[in-house]
Amino acid sequence: MFKPLSAYKPELQKTLSIMSNTYESAANRKGGNVTFRALPPSDVALYSEFDLNAFNYETDIEAYARVLCGMYADSFEARTRIDDNMIPAVTPVLGIGDYSAFVAGDIFFQKDTSWSKPVLSRLLRDASEPEGYVV
Repeated sequence: MFKPLSAYKPELQKTLSIMSNTYESAANRKGGNVTFRALPPSDVALYSEFDLNAFNYETDIEAYARVLCGMYADSFEARTRIDDNMIPAVTPVLGIGDYSAFVAGDIFFQKDTSWSKPVLSRLLRDASEPEGYVV
């Protein structure tokens, strides 16, 4: 599905050199580096056009990955002539609820993001129930 990284980033070695220098300078507490990442419409489309409600995350994970990777490939292809410091990378797109759910609670999805179902109301309810009370 994906082409070699250099096909999406023709100036890959230049970009890697700039980023390596930036990280090395930061580790040595030196300044003077500038990084730049353009945000073309194709990058934004990945998030605005991807429908999180289109998948059942217990049974459709392969379909989710296939659709998402296809959209990433299109995005990477569209930005091949942009000379910035972005290095193509694939990451999950699940919305903020995905991160919140690592703490506690469940996730519910909307088209463009996800939310965590708050656990605070459940905690407050549980705390107010008399000892030994079973719901």
